[in-house]
Amino acid sequence: MRNLALIALGLALLPNPAVAQETGVIGERAIGTTPEYTPLTESEKLRLFIRRAVGPVAIGRAVAGGGIAQASGTPKEWRGGAEAYGKRVGNSLATHIVAKSIEYGGSELLHEDNRYMRSGETAFGKRLKHVVGSAFIARNEAGREHFAYSRFGGAAGSAFISRIWQPHSTNSSGDAAVTFGITMATDIAGNFLREFRGGRH
Repeated sequence: MRNLALIALGLALLPNPAVAQETGVIGERAIGTTPEYTPLTESEKLRLFIRRAVGPVAIGRAVAGGGIAQASGTPKEWRGGAEAYGKRVGNSLATHIVAKSIEYGGSELLHEDNRYMRSGETAFGKRLKHVVGSAFIARNEAGREHFAYSRFGGAAGSAFISRIWQPHSTNSSGDAAVTFGITMATDIAGNFLREFRGGRH
């Protein structure tokens, strides 16, 4: 829990990620205030993938994540110092790139749009519910919502794939589950910033 709180704090200090504000729908019921949904072109999808995978926000998160891991001494085999910090930043960025690559491939295959759409609500509770729920929601080409298979697969896949380069103390399936949870919590924290700080993603 301490690490999750530190990650959320680190995200809050990063530049505001851009977000799109379009219609939100649950199943067949529209809940957003914008009347139409505009799907991305293939070139737009590719540009968005590159920006999400290796853009300034991704690098900033890796730097922050590496700092948090350095402060907590995780994994212990990497010890301390500048070289160890570089390993931790590299680990964080590599895990993120794997997650976004799997997500991008899955979204292309399943025709999913994983962009965050702001709620259009004014009540804090409704907006917060939308923030959390959106981490598990994607849209098809018609703008209809369903479970975000590609995002979930990216988070889970990267959590387990990243065990390949982890030292012994952090290469178990339990450690992968923790990484998966942190990835999803980070997505929710990002949604919170997009919802309450505005912008375009």
